Amino acid sequence: MLDVVSNSGPIIHFNDINRLKLLNNFTKIFVPLKVSNEIGNLLSKLTKTNIIKVSSKDTNNLSKQLKRFKLHSAEIDAIYLAKKLDKIFLTDDLAAREAAKKLEIDVHGSIGIIVLFYKRGIISINEAKIFINDLYEKSSLFVSRAIVDIAMKEISK
Repeated sequence: MLDVVSNSGPIIHFNDINRLKLLNNFTKIFVPLKVSNEIGNLLSKLTKTNIIKVSSKDTNNLSKQLKRFKLHSAEIDAIYLAKKLDKIFLTDDLAAREAAKKLEIDVHGSIGIIVLFYKRGIISINEAKIFINDLYEKSSLFVSRAIVDIAMKEISK
């Protein structure tokens, strides 16, 4: 299907709703070591992860370029990998999303992942609706009802 680079948010939020294994539908999930350290043993539930150590030497220029976004080093590592590997970047962090878009990186958050999986026929429309509602109601993801409504319209097209 697709290779992606993930920040901690989507992994945590899919785990919150007991759907972490759904992320195994990606061909590969590249995770910076700093992100792996943030989420602990959650990666053991995923079968297609590649943990990559990113050096500060590699991200030094990027850190300076993205300074105004006030990102943590794990987010910078993830953005660096997504750009370097030319992969989709998974994040639910608004500042990280904006920084990645500035670098012309394709970005998907947890709700966008559900929409993508529905459009690719991996999950049914009913599953998509349940998972989106679960992300809104049961997970630690901060998302507005308006975003949920937009996602519901998108899958109902």
